[in-house]
Amino acid sequence: MPYRLTWTADQLKTALVNSTDQGGYRADQGGSGRLNIARAATQQAKATPATLDLGAVRYAADGVYQPVRRQVTIHNEAATGRTFSVTATGVEASRRGWV
Repeated sequence: MPYRLTWTADQLKTALVNSTDQGGYRADQGGSGRLNIARAATQQAKATPATLDLGAVRYAADGVYQPVRRQVTIHNEAATGRTFSVTATGVEASRRGWV
């Protein structure tokens, strides 16, 4: 990405994480996916922050969990407007190994 030498470390991380190929894995199985360097250099829409820390969720015996909320901003660098739809799906945790 020689023509992007003005990027900060955070901008580079965002470009790399946002342009990965997820393949057949969930985020908890394979992270954000396999790097796609060519896409990172040309992708015009990026979500920041590049990664989210959702913290640890303690087991609730009654099965009632509080929602975890984080803010994500979509940056569109394209010359035209775009519409984005953002969804998130949780992964059911196992009680094995919990104290």
